[in-house]
Amino acid sequence: FSFVTIRRKSSTFDCMIVALIGLMGSGKTTVGSILAQRMGYEFLDLDQIIAEGEGYSVADIFALKSEVYFRRLERFYLQGIFT
Repeated sequence: FSFVTIRRKSSTFDCMIVALIGLMGSGKTTVGSILAQRMGYEFLDLDQIIAEGEGYSVADIFALKSEVYFRRLERFYLQGIFT
């Protein structure tokens, strides 16, 4: 599973976050970007955030480290989005 999050563009603490969760290739990025645009929300792709933060593609992280390591990164970066 992986995550795509959509959050309202707002300077207040009162904001809504929508998280799409699904298997790789299930269309989360496609659906999430369309949904965010229609709702006027910011679109965040967790895989992209992780790749930028770590300096490696998701495929490279899986190959060089492990899926377990990547899942830990997902939790870490997801906590950053929700806080």
